[in-house]
Amino acid sequence: QDGVRILKDYFKKYKNNFPEPLFLEKGFTIKVKDYSLRGVLDRVDADKTGWEIIDYKTGKSKEKLTFDDKKQLLIYQIASEEVFKQPIKALTFFYLTNNSSISFVGTEKEITKTKDWIKTTIDNIVKHDFTATPGHVCSTCDFKSICPYAKLSK
Repeated sequence: QDGVRILKDYFKKYKNNFPEPLFLEKGFTIKVKDYSLRGVLDRVDADKTGWEIIDYKTGKSKEKLTFDDKKQLLIYQIASEEVFKQPIKALTFFYLTNNSSISFVGTEKEITKTKDWIKTTIDNIVKHDFTATPGHVCSTCDFKSICPYAKLSK
């Protein structure tokens, strides 16, 4: 029922002006230092000013995005600019649940921070370092029953 409502709301919002995507499910591979990272863009719309990359979300919409929230779309900005050689006009999270969106464009500082985060994350995986990083996802973590950080926070 929720899915039907979401589709009806989406149709109502765009029925007189449906966007024509340039790409749907467009794959990419970026290089960060010595590593390669693969991903898939949900949707890309384009005009003369650049690309808008849209990522669909089913969770609750957000009014303000943190760096952690933005990382996924910042990776997509890196792909757009470095792989596809296209400028970004917007990175958009589209929240299907309430038919709303929030857009931004990553700054140079955020792009650098994202590349550093990618490298550090892959370095840790290669070293088999899976140290827990407590945060907002702890409440839904599959390993909270055995996590020493979860036991400390009780």
